[in-house]
Amino acid sequence: MPLNLQSVRQYLNELRNSGGLHKDQAEKYRNVLMEILKNPDVDLPHSLKAFIEAIVNENVSLVISRQLLTDVSTHLALLSDAVSQDVSHFALDVIQPRVISFEEQHLADIYERNQNWKEAANVLVGIPLETGQKQYSVDYKLETYLKIARLYLEVDDPVQAEAYATTQDGSSILDRAVFEHNLLSASKLYNNITFEELGALLETPPARAERIAAHMISEARMHGHIDQINSIVHFESEYQP
Repeated sequence: MPLNLQSVRQYLNELRNSGGLHKDQAEKYRNVLMEILKNPDVDLPHSLKAFIEAIVNENVSLVISRQLLTDVSTHLALLSDAVSQDVSHFALDVIQPRVISFEEQHLADIYERNQNWKEAANVLVGIPLETGQKQYSVDYKLETYLKIARLYLEVDDPVQAEAYATTQDGSSILDRAVFEHNLLSASKLYNNITFEELGALLETPPARAERIAAHMISEARMHGHIDQINSIVHFESEYQP
């Protein structure tokens, strides 16, 4: 039987005062999380919020908090957007002292799926890539700036797009963002297209067009598949009948 909110709070309070090894504590919290996830959608957000509030408490080791927040993030991706968005917003509010970028990334993904491009960009802008305590890799920062630029292009805001594109690595990021934006536009116009035709359409070498198309498909940012034998990109609509 799923745990009600009162039972969840009771279990979490007992865990907070139980002590023990990190590994054992983390496993006990995970067991509570799995029970919470059995709740129907109407009760789920409240129980997940109680769980998040408990694991970011200063009495819980940062090591355990990071592990459990990663678990929560993984499960949020499998829930409905309504529940996931509600809980993600709450998580961002309560973990500011221990902020971890995956909550922002997950919330941005939800906004992007619902074509709320500006909201998605604003969430990503909030990640302290340069000033936060956490050290991010150069590749991660480049990818994030690229995504921000691409999202601003979706709302026809090239000024903001260029501002973030030139934060790192000059105009190459803006070029990449514009290219990906145009490639997505092409995917809505064609069912399939050869590498050579795609390259000509986007004014880039066919090999580069194929490489970036494959990368976007692999990240589920564009729907389709690559026919290497015949050198064709096949585009698919997001929702198949």
